[in-house]
Amino acid sequence: MTKEELIKQCRYFKGEAGNPYTGKDQDKSMFWDYERMWVEQGGVYEDPEVAQDKYLESPCIAKIKKEDAWWSVPVSLQILLFNRYVYWLGGYAHIERDLENYVKWLRRTYIGEIYVI
Repeated sequence: MTKEELIKQCRYFKGEAGNPYTGKDQDKSMFWDYERMWVEQGGVYEDPEVAQDKYLESPCIAKIKKEDAWWSVPVSLQILLFNRYVYWLGGYAHIERDLENYVKWLRRTYIGEIYVI
């Protein structure tokens, strides 16, 4: 995929040189940075702790219907955001529990849904 195609899949990063959310909205600023990193890596992110197939097979991810808004977020970006979620907010429970909490968090903060599993 081209850089332009990847940027179209982002909610916050639009190719700007600087983060327009700095000092205005901490969550949007954080997501802008992570999307920029994802685009600069060519839309590829491989987590040494969470392989893509294991992530997709986990019960809380596998049960999400394919037409759900969840899948509007590319899987490699989901995994990058999960890595950052565990670093900042998780890592205290079993990975399945972290995934359950991550799904709720990402829906609320990134996808913009009110959703409870």
